[in-house]
Amino acid sequence: MNQGNNRMKSTLAFAALALAGISAAQIPDTFNFFDAGGRWSGAGSAFNVTSADTFSMLNNPAGLGYISSKQYAMTFRSMPRSLTAMSGSVGSPTLSSTGVSGGRQLSHFGYALPLSGGGTLGIGYTAGGSISDFRSGTNLVSGAFSNVSYNEEFKASTDYITISKGSSSADGSRATGFGLVIASFNAADRQFAQIPGNPATTLIDSDESGTSNGVGLVYGQQLTPKNDPNASIGFSVRTPINLNGNAFAKSVLKTLPGVVSVGYATRKDGLQGGKNYLLYGAQVNHYFGGSGGTLLNREDTTTLGVGAEYNLVQESANIPFRIGYVSVPAGGAGFSNRNTFTYGIGYEAKGKPWAVHLNYGSPRPGGSDFALLISFKLEK
Repeated sequence: MNQGNNRMKSTLAFAALALAGISAAQIPDTFNFFDAGGRWSGAGSAFNVTSADTFSMLNNPAGLGYISSKQYAMTFRSMPRSLTAMSGSVGSPTLSSTGVSGGRQLSHFGYALPLSGGGTLGIGYTAGGSISDFRSGTNLVSGAFSNVSYNEEFKASTDYITISKGSSSADGSRATGFGLVIASFNAADRQFAQIPGNPATTLIDSDESGTSNGVGLVYGQQLTPKNDPNASIGFSVRTPINLNGNAFAKSVLKTLPGVVSVGYATRKDGLQGGKNYLLYGAQVNHYFGGSGGTLLNREDTTTLGVGAEYNLVQESANIPFRIGYVSVPAGGAGFSNRNTFTYGIGYEAKGKPWAVHLNYGSPRPGGSDFALLISFKLEK
């Protein structure tokens, strides 16, 4: 009878731990800020709101207004992952998390089409925030038991489908854009706990998952200061997105955070003989209005990215070299910051419609980031 009571207490302790979710861990936060692997991910993501590419449809649709030919682009990147080690007691475990490299997947596919009536339309898919944490421990203490084993896999990710349009002024000094953002949020939590033996005693065997959806808006502007024609200032705002659908997914996250982004970039020409040039800039993102549960609590946060790209101009190709740094603070209880040094290289063949860019990141909590971007520019 006492053994049965102890097992019941242990089961209740694990249920409490499940409700506490990841709140006691320090998982590297990759949900609010997440670069899907565009060209500028190797430059600290410092040019996302001041550039003109297929990523502009989500980052700043005003950039679409500066695209004058059809463009396709796709990226493949490694997805962030973390491992959390548990020790001590079930009720109040000691948790230690570290970042590792996850699997690679398609993270962006976009198409930009200049319209005959003016402006450029952009439509595409972009991977948003992504968290994947595996928690495990053995010989944990719970009541009278001192040999409990526990495993938990928690995943949460956001995918965006965006339809945007951008237009520029006749002299190119200003551009404005807006778009519709369709978000799909996916969450899954697999828990298993047992007391080894013959037979083993199962305390928890739970597997929950679900998807919720919502719709938001994005608006942006870009402008070139009259006294500095080599500079660009970008501003963009994406609204918070209320999610509806599966009950479990909604219990994890109720509202996707919105984001306000401001960036500045400038270009220095005539380097090393007159052909090479340097781009450098910075971008600030402020995330707001997010609302989550115990598994994915969200708070207002501000990130900073700084970076530079040196373009080596050859007879047959342009070869850009990138370097940068991005500071990402924790966006909720149970998470830690994820500050990353970034670097990358590209190859843009002259007279050819394609370009290839490789970008890497070395986040401080561990692991590594890798992204491959392939783009095509076609005539109107």
